Amino acid sequence: MAGLQVGGVPRSRGVPLEYDERFEVFDSGEETRDEILYLPRNSCRSQLLPTLRQEYDVAISGQPVISRETRRLLITVLVAVTALWVLARIRFQERPASSTPVPNVLAQLRPASSYADLARTIADMRPLITAAVSASTGGAPSLRISETSAVTLLPGSADTAVAFDRATGLAIVPHPHGDIPGLMPWVPRLLDYPRYLVAADVTRNHVALRPVFIGGLFPVASPLWSGEIWLLPAATPITPGTFVFTTEGAFAGVGVSHEGHAAIVPATVLHLWVERLQQPRTAGALGISVQPLSPSLASATGALAGVVVTSYTDEPVGEMAEDDAGGGRFSAVLLRPTVTVSDASMAEVASSLHAVAHDGCFIAASVSFPVTHSPTTLVAPAAPPR
Repeated sequence: MAGLQVGGVPRSRGVPLEYDERFEVFDSGEETRDEILYLPRNSCRSQLLPTLRQEYDVAISGQPVISRETRRLLITVLVAVTALWVLARIRFQERPASSTPVPNVLAQLRPASSYADLARTIADMRPLITAAVSASTGGAPSLRISETSAVTLLPGSADTAVAFDRATGLAIVPHPHGDIPGLMPWVPRLLDYPRYLVAADVTRNHVALRPVFIGGLFPVASPLWSGEIWLLPAATPITPGTFVFTTEGAFAGVGVSHEGHAAIVPATVLHLWVERLQQPRTAGALGISVQPLSPSLASATGALAGVVVTSYTDEPVGEMAEDDAGGGRFSAVLLRPTVTVSDASMAEVASSLHAVAHDGCFIAASVSFPVTHSPTTLVAPAAPPR
């Protein structure tokens, strides 16, 4: 049999109850969940009220229930935080996404960093960059690419280049033994966007980090670098050979000159060039076939014997006679050309052509001293099989 319960009793333990009009007696259709005052069913209201007036301690127990308003408030807070995070990712796309975005939402919405904050950021990233950038033996800025080597765009006269690309000026030079820095290449999602980058300047074997404001990066195709480079706005203080990083410590690239303007070779393009320079090089064939000299070809080119010359060097020697006034003039000149031909069958013909060339030389005919020659003819080695 179900009993009578006291309605409106607070959920707590050991609460003294006094008579109050808020208390009422009602018929419960289910079993009681709390430990409350229990009265037999045949008790009446008149018997209940005096009991409450006697200030009995009524023991009440049960699990706390979250109200509907509290649940609505928590849901609202969750939706608001999610909306703030989405807005932050749209507004600040250049900032890296965090693996735990909720605590960083308000941090992403705070005002831009001041110069003092920028200085602290650069100071924090200094150990990473100084481990990667240093001066080469010749004093040029160099970026470590292995434990014993580095890459530089401006090798000095004292640098011994392990590999060198004459077109770009990029060189791999020896470097004191050290650990390879864990640099990550920077791949920006937006190029035409104002930002700060950090230039690593090298002065007397010391590395100084300098913030550089970049109004935007403008991609242009570069046949020299076989890829896309970033053109910088006018007067941007990044000189060729300077290695550039982001404020998060990612490697952006190296400064170069492109058609008279400052530019940056991206880290990904520079990495491809370093891999090319590190590959072993062997002599190869150009794949050029030589056509036999015919009368029509000789008439068109002016060739006389069809000798294919692959190399030519000369080490001339001159004799000079001085006069009493301290001046002088050449009295004789000896030309010592070394000619390399592509086939041994051409060596004899090539040697005989020196006299013919001397007779038709307008320089030898224009000077007042004799010009003689002592030629040497060599045969080029055969090309390796392809």
